[in-house]
Amino acid sequence: ALNELSAVQQVRQRPLDCSGQNAWVHGNSLVNYMKMVEFTGLSGPIKFDTSGLRTQFEMDLMELQMGGLTKVGSWNSLDHLNLARVVKKSEEGGEADPMANKTFVITAILNPPYTMLVESHE
Repeated sequence: ALNELSAVQQVRQRPLDCSGQNAWVHGNSLVNYMKMVEFTGLSGPIKFDTSGLRTQFEMDLMELQMGGLTKVGSWNSLDHLNLARVVKKSEEGGEADPMANKTFVITAILNPPYTMLVESHE
């Protein structure tokens, strides 16, 4: 999108403060070009809707198991969560995973746009 925008306009970069009031002069034009382009990236097809949000993509759900990272499911923007986890039992009848039935506290620092507080998912 930036290459296409550069072919039509002279695009100049300048430092901007993310928390400041100034916006990049070419920002709206770049978003409009992004809405029009479709290509295949490392994570699969990349396309954006009219709001500029990425659509029709899939992510693998990974879990750290005794043998390393294992794919246990996937999430996509159409069907949402699809779990394909296989639970292995030990010979003694208990869980094979020593982390089974443990409670973990996960914390994150609010850092938009990566982690943001959402009051409702609707």
